[in-house]
Amino acid sequence: MFKKGERLTRHCRRKRSETYTATHEFSVWSDVFDQELDAPKHIRMLYGYLGCIFIDGVPEREGSVTQLAKKDISFDEHETKLVEHCAMSKYQGWGNQQHDKVQDYLAEHDPYTIGIEVPVFDDTTNGFIDILRIHDDYTIEISDFKPKAKNAKEAPSQLWNYRRMLANILRIKPEDIVCTWFDECTAFKILSP
Repeated sequence: MFKKGERLTRHCRRKRSETYTATHEFSVWSDVFDQELDAPKHIRMLYGYLGCIFIDGVPEREGSVTQLAKKDISFDEHETKLVEHCAMSKYQGWGNQQHDKVQDYLAEHDPYTIGIEVPVFDDTTNGFIDILRIHDDYTIEISDFKPKAKNAKEAPSQLWNYRRMLANILRIKPEDIVCTWFDECTAFKILSP
């Protein structure tokens, strides 16, 4: 388990159109600033990235990950505790605060969640990962809450692009990052590559 310390939150703004700017509540835990972390290099690099982004903020980018379509991404159903956590969050009926309910529940109850609304970007594009997790075997997981996950046709492309950007930032192979999306009934996992 990597999540220790105090939950820290920073507001990040992203211009979505000429008339709308979204605000994302990027959260990490205070242990991302632990310089003595005993973990593999890719996890130490991830913590370094999270700490820098938390302090320095997110560079402005016009493009959104959802604009980058990637076709023919294979995926399959996936067993994960995220489905149970989602059901326990009681998010239904919260309208545009559904994501907040699920993310707050995971922050409180999921020992593998280490980041929420984590910004990722490249030269032209940016996005915000709903949930960033690290497993006991040091696997990094990018996960996205999608109400009606079975019908979330944009999820594979969105997660594939998040993975591509995070892998580039961490200088690891994209297939070393697991990508999942879920709701209270089911979850799906992108099959590598």
